[in-house]
Amino acid sequence: MSTLTAEQQALWRRIESFELNDPEAARTFTQRLAQENRWDLGYAVRVVYEYKRFALLAMIAGHPVSPSDAVDEAWHLHLLYSRSYWEEFCPKVLGKSFHHLPSMGGPSEAAKHRDWYANTLASYARIFCEAPPSDIWPTSEDRQCENANARHVRVDASKVWIVPKLRLSWRTTRLLRATGVAMILLAAAGCSEVLPWPLDLTGPEFLQVYAILCAVSIVAAIVVKQLSRGPGDLPGILPELTPEEAAYLAGGEKRVAETIVARLVRDGHLAVNSKFRRVGLGAPLPDDGDPSERKIMAYINSGGDVRSASYAISDTSLKIRRRLQQLELVLSDSSAVQSQLFAAVIMGLMLLLGVSKMAVGLSRGRPVLFLLIMLVLMIIVTFMMLREKQALTRRGMRVLSALQSRHGDLKKRLLARNEEADLILAYALYGPVVLTATGFGVLGTIFNPPRRPAGSWSSSGCGGSSCGGGGGCGGGGGGCEGGGCGGCGGGE
Repeated sequence: MSTLTAEQQALWRRIESFELNDPEAARTFTQRLAQENRWDLGYAVRVVYEYKRFALLAMIAGHPVSPSDAVDEAWHLHLLYSRSYWEEFCPKVLGKSFHHLPSMGGPSEAAKHRDWYANTLASYARIFCEAPPSDIWPTSEDRQCENANARHVRVDASKVWIVPKLRLSWRTTRLLRATGVAMILLAAAGCSEVLPWPLDLTGPEFLQVYAILCAVSIVAAIVVKQLSRGPGDLPGILPELTPEEAAYLAGGEKRVAETIVARLVRDGHLAVNSKFRRVGLGAPLPDDGDPSERKIMAYINSGGDVRSASYAISDTSLKIRRRLQQLELVLSDSSAVQSQLFAAVIMGLMLLLGVSKMAVGLSRGRPVLFLLIMLVLMIIVTFMMLREKQALTRRGMRVLSALQSRHGDLKKRLLARNEEADLILAYALYGPVVLTATGFGVLGTIFNPPRRPAGSWSSSGCGGSSCGGGGGCGGGGGGCEGGGCGGCGGGE
C-alpha cells in the first residue's frame, strides 16, 4: 500500500490491529460470523480482514463506497457489538462516526449503488495495489445478477434443513447432458432384441473385451493427464522462489499455511503447548507484519485448528498459484480442468458400458458377479484418478526436484545438528520431517497427528448493502429495487 500517506498508513495500522474477538467469549466474533452465515471459519477470517479494508476505503477513498454482501454481513454483526463499534472502533480507531444507513429503494437508488460499488472496487485496486478477492468481492455484474435473484429470509436452522441450489458450470452441464444421452442410448440398446457390439458378446467374451477396453481407457487417461503437464525441460537458471512458493510446489496450499505457521512459531508470535498439542497466540506481530500472518493469527485466535489454517489464506495461495502458473511451474486452470474432464468422460463411458451389460445379464438371468467386481474396481480407479489434483507441470516437478537436491544438505544439517537456520525453507521443501530434530518437533506432530477424522464447515451466502457519504458510506439494498439493507453515512 505504497500509495498511502503517513497519516493513512497510521490509520490502517489502527484498523488492522483492532481486535474484534473477545478472548474471554465462549463464541468469538469471527466464530459467530461464520456460524450465522454458514461459512467456513477460514473464510470468515478473510471476510473480517476485508471488512477492515472496507472501513479504510470509507475513510480515505474520497467518494461514497459500497460493501460486498459478505463484507456487509461482518459490518452488520459489528454494529450489534455496540460498545465495541461506537465506543472503541469509531472514535478511537477511525476518529469519526461510521454510519450504516438503509436504502430508500427504487430504480434510481439501485443504479446509484451500482456505481458506488464499481467505484469501490476501482479504489480498492488503486489503494491496496491488488484486485479484491473475487470470492468476497464479486464483480459489479455478478453482484447485480446475484442481488436481482436474491430472496433473503430469516430462518431457524435448528428447525429446517437448508439445501443450496445446485449451480453447475457450463462444462459440467455439457458433460452431464452427454452422459445422459449415452445412458439413454445404452439403455435402449439393452432393451432391444438385437444388441450392438460388444453387448451381444457372451459373458466370458465380454469380460475379456471389457478388461482390454478398461485397460486402454486407464492408459489413455493417464497419458492425457501427463501430456497436459506441458514440457519437461528444466530452465537454464532456476527461478527465484519465496519459501511460500517453494512450499506450494512441494505440498500445495496446506504446506504454504504450515510454512507460515512454522515461521510464526519460530519468531515467537505463535506458541506451542506441548502438553495439549495445541498452538496459541504468542507475541503480537509488528505493525508491518505480513497480511497472511495476521490472517492465520486471527484464525487461531478465533478458535480455528492450525491444521486447517490454509482456509484463512486461500487468497494468498491463489496469488502464489497465479505466479507459478506464469512461470509454467503449475498447470493453468483450463489445462487441469480439460485433463480431468477427459478422464471423467472416458472412464464414465466404460462404467456405463459395464452397467449396461450387467443390466442385460440380469434381465436374462445370467450371472454377473465377475462383471460386478470389475465395475467396482473401475469405480475405485476412476475415483482415485479424479480425486488426484493435477497441480505441477513437468517443468514444475523438475524445478522442485532441483531445489530439493540443491538444499539437500540443509535437511541433513537440521536432522543431524538440531540447527534452526533456514528452518522455514527446509520445511517448505521437505515438510514436518525436518522438525523432528529441532526444538519444534511437537509442531510436526500437530501438523501430522495420528489418525483423526477431519471436520468441515459448510458455506453459504449473505446479505447486501451499500454506503456513501463524505467520510463514511451510504445505503444500498445491494443494488436491488425496493430496499434491502443500507450503507454508511458520513463521518461526524
